[in-house]
Amino acid sequence: MYIIFLDRIPKSVHRRQNCVPIVYVTGSHYEVGYMVGQTFGKVIRDFVDTYEPLKEYLKIYETTEDGRQVYNECLKTTNKYFPQYLVELKGMATGADVPFHKLFLIHLDDILVSNVRDDNADTSAGCSTLIVNIPCKEQLIGHNEDALNTTINHFYIVSAHIKPNIGEGDGIFPIREEKWEAMTYAGSLSGYASGHNYHGLVFSVNTIFAKNLRRNKIPRVFLTRALLASKANINDIKEILTNHGAGTADAFHVNVGFLDGCRCSRVFYSIEVTPSETEKKSKVMVRLIDTESTSFYTNRLQFSDCEELKESGWNSSLAREEEFKELMLQEDISSLEDILRILGSTRGGKWQIFRDRASDFVNTINLGKLKLKGYETLTKLRWHRYCCTIIATLKNFNILLVIKKTIIKIKQKTKTFNRKICDYSSYFLLSSETNKLIVLKDLCHLNTH
Repeated sequence: MYIIFLDRIPKSVHRRQNCVPIVYVTGSHYEVGYMVGQTFGKVIRDFVDTYEPLKEYLKIYETTEDGRQVYNECLKTTNKYFPQYLVELKGMATGADVPFHKLFLIHLDDILVSNVRDDNADTSAGCSTLIVNIPCKEQLIGHNEDALNTTINHFYIVSAHIKPNIGEGDGIFPIREEKWEAMTYAGSLSGYASGHNYHGLVFSVNTIFAKNLRRNKIPRVFLTRALLASKANINDIKEILTNHGAGTADAFHVNVGFLDGCRCSRVFYSIEVTPSETEKKSKVMVRLIDTESTSFYTNRLQFSDCEELKESGWNSSLAREEEFKELMLQEDISSLEDILRILGSTRGGKWQIFRDRASDFVNTINLGKLKLKGYETLTKLRWHRYCCTIIATLKNFNILLVIKKTIIKIKQKTKTFNRKICDYSSYFLLSSETNKLIVLKDLCHLNTH
């Protein structure tokens, strides 16, 4: 059974739409993929037609024997470990009326370019993640999703309950019931952005620009898709990301938090995952983010030794990290407004933390905030998700629309169920000169039982 919250996305007259579409879907892997593809088919087809890198991937795939070989190697290896997610992607392709090989090429990213032409695209695409673990103030993961300009309005939120069919999974990674919600790129599997699941796992992903991408390994999107099925356990997460027998073909960085546990002792994890040249597994480095700390991550490695492309993505990361340090000198983080002040900062020159210039090759397409809130009795768990977008500009101010979603989970002995969903939207005014945030007005408050 599925419920479609929004079955059609209107063509916006603005560069940025003032809404984030969401679909609620239940079914097998194929059924979930199919319904996502059918619901957002127009958006997916538009993205496939306008996504510039795909043209290069198609050219390599269609005109070179080595390109088809790299494609087939990655497809075979992925099917060995994650056949259920290939089934999900096939369902999406069918539902959206898009050829499967085009969607799989998007998931390969620059693996073809790196291995066939021994080259990598120079791009400043990437993300910024702010982790605050101060029990007496805030415990949250804030995340800016930065992507190519063509990705604006080509994303949505998928809220899925997957009940897999036995025939969908005979791979090394076992099929399991899944319940999760994630921001999702059009035409891509969920997981390679930010999301959370009913086990209490919350995470966000930052791209890392490795110099050497490996063939005959797993495209990173499939590993982060598997994270949505993970338990809220660091050992299970490490096992998924290590992927013994193959490993990741490309590099990425994951920021992880768990809803369960005492607020006073809750820790976060920063995980860097890089491809191995000599071993059939990923290199996984884990760093603990302890209490009373604030961390900021961009798109460069902090504690791994993988060789990186030090081009515009690297330079953009350095610039954003320096801007974060300057903003932290102005005022400590103690509220939502402080989070938006930092992640919504449009100060700086070429590379800003929140990028919104139409002329830029890369823009911030989404600002999300996942707030972890604990209770002394440990009987209630609450998460918040904020989707933020600039919807208008007025002189020296940007108007931000922030949508906050809260789900309270009530535990009764062996059962856990959702009691209430509250959607709460607010307008904020962000000064592009002083970077101060002003609440304009509350828009609505909706309870669903």
